[in-house]
Amino acid sequence: TVTIDTGASVTLRDADGDDYYDIGTADELYAFAAEVDGGNTAINGELTADIVLNENLADKVNVAEGGTVSADASVRKWTPMGGAGGCEYKGTFDGGNHTITGLYSVEGESTYGGLIEWLAPEGTVKNLKIRDFCLESNYSGAIAGQNNGKIIGCSISDTGIFNGSPELYGGQFGGIVFENLSQVTDCSISANLSLEGAGEFGGIAHTNYYGTVTGCSNSGTVTGTYYVGGIAGYTDGTVSGCYNTGIVSGDATGDYSYAYVGGIAGDGCGTVSGCYNIGSIDSGTYSGGIAAIAYDGTYDDCYYLDTCVKSGNSENSSTDGITAMSVDQFASGEVAYLLNGDQSTITYRQTLGTDAYPGFTGGTVYQVENCKEEPVYSNTNENIGHQWVNGTCTVCDLVCGHSGGTTKPTDNGNGTHGYDCTVCGTAVTGEHTMDITTGKCGECGADMTAIATVTDGTNTYYAADAATLNQAVTAI
Repeated sequence: TVTIDTGASVTLRDADGDDYYDIGTADELYAFAAEVDGGNTAINGELTADIVLNENLADKVNVAEGGTVSADASVRKWTPMGGAGGCEYKGTFDGGNHTITGLYSVEGESTYGGLIEWLAPEGTVKNLKIRDFCLESNYSGAIAGQNNGKIIGCSISDTGIFNGSPELYGGQFGGIVFENLSQVTDCSISANLSLEGAGEFGGIAHTNYYGTVTGCSNSGTVTGTYYVGGIAGYTDGTVSGCYNTGIVSGDATGDYSYAYVGGIAGDGCGTVSGCYNIGSIDSGTYSGGIAAIAYDGTYDDCYYLDTCVKSGNSENSSTDGITAMSVDQFASGEVAYLLNGDQSTITYRQTLGTDAYPGFTGGTVYQVENCKEEPVYSNTNENIGHQWVNGTCTVCDLVCGHSGGTTKPTDNGNGTHGYDCTVCGTAVTGEHTMDITTGKCGECGADMTAIATVTDGTNTYYAADAATLNQAVTAI
């Protein structure tokens, strides 16, 4: 039993005996944090329900001149659990795909903000969703301030407000984590991340400091100053299999002289592979479809939409391994195929004809050949034959000879009938004729309508009209 912020006493329970404390209410979440900060840093917790800490938090946040944020007196504040000095969180926190709404994090003991201040190498946060939050600390991420452990399968949605600073390097923020020194995997941002004042920003992490960010995406809005990236503001670690479709923008503000704005990273001096960006990039100074500063990094299989950079000087954004692609190349599946490299691991998928760009769900994209033996892309691993329209192939202009049989004969009543060509599917009229000795089509054997029959006592002849009646009489 622990005492929480309201003065209430709360007892945590493990109802199913799985070595995870059950967290189903706001009070139980505060009690869990109190246990961790009291020294039980290796305990495990799991959300058993969605938890609301503050309703309509954005309406209760005040922004002062210069960007400093504060909250109304009615807001229930959160002190990040797992601070420095021996209290780093070492357990596993499993969100169970539940959501924490209305997190208002004040500054922790080490100036970091978020649900967790320091995640230790033994620590893991997974399957957690956070929506509508505000981080008061100048060094913040919604999940953690600093990550030395593992953050897996977490997502941020709706609105996130960050407390900027007019001072040089005064605010540094990440949607998931401020500083990543370990692993962030399969996390996503779909929130409008609003920075009040000045500060550096990364959609997933501000700083990926020799860590790895893998399989992550941002579809939200990221705005900042100095280093700004859809995935990372600054990375000298590894970013792989990540993409950005959201708007990323920045401008030099206050003491900042430059803004480096990139679809994946502001400054990408590490290793970046298998990443793409189609989100709009706006910068008052330097910009890049993948990274605003790319020349000192290592890039492989990275692609960006050739029209995504709307403003800014992109002179430092080009290097080997980064390629501009058109809207059609994204929609066709070509980029999805290229992002998957040697195809031994399929990271990107795309349902062609439905998805305008790749993602982590959808159909597998294969490279096959069309009728001109050119490479094209398909969700089935088979070469694509002629594409017939009205008997002509739209790819190679071949005209079909209509040599196929019939599946839907149309009897014209005059000894001829039409058919659907089994090669191109075109409806052909009047090319097949009745055999007067059988009463069926002489070409395909289809039944036909006879207006009369004539017999010589041994043989019967069939007539479809006056002309074939004369043929039958003549035959007798």
